[in-house]
Amino acid sequence: MKMYDGVLARVREMEQKRGIKYARTNGKLYKTLKVLYSIIGIWTFFMNLFFVLGFLLMYSNTDSMSKALNPVITVSVCTLGLIAGYVLNCVKLHIPSVILNILSSSFLIAVFAGLLQDTFGLWGYKVSFYWRHLAPILLIVIFSVFLTVIALREKYKTQKLYKKVTENLFDTYNIGNEENISEEQWEEFLQNYNPLEKINKKQEADEG
Repeated sequence: MKMYDGVLARVREMEQKRGIKYARTNGKLYKTLKVLYSIIGIWTFFMNLFFVLGFLLMYSNTDSMSKALNPVITVSVCTLGLIAGYVLNCVKLHIPSVILNILSSSFLIAVFAGLLQDTFGLWGYKVSFYWRHLAPILLIVIFSVFLTVIALREKYKTQKLYKKVTENLFDTYNIGNEENISEEQWEEFLQNYNPLEKINKKQEADEG
């Protein structure tokens, strides 16, 4: 749905008058989650980078090098997937972003869980598995899901009220017109619509 600035301004005006409040992509909650998402993403990137470099250094020039390549390639590809997910989130492609994050995170957790098993560790894994990999990766998924929910909820509520505003404007614009306006005329009206003009005219009338 194409939205015009003037009509959107009217939508925000109606939300303010009616006291309609909800989390928005330009609000504090969204921005805070985005900052946390970015910080955890940077942490995960460096943990994965250190893992890849350490694994290559450990198994370089050994007979096990071929086996070491599989987890290295998986971690590298999934890390790129998380980076791509972050970029998609920044350009407001939230659903592809969260899907990519979930898929990449699932593979990463599986790889690290397989490599960091420890019979004497915490619940069968080395303690480092939890703070280096599991917790950060899960937080990336959680933050991206919350960001997606906020963005989609805002979009749904905005589109719903936008449709209602355009319907009201159509009824007002078409009053007294014997013929129905064309689609081009209607689009032109919406594109040029400015709710401030109505307010200014009302103020001028009151002052006069």
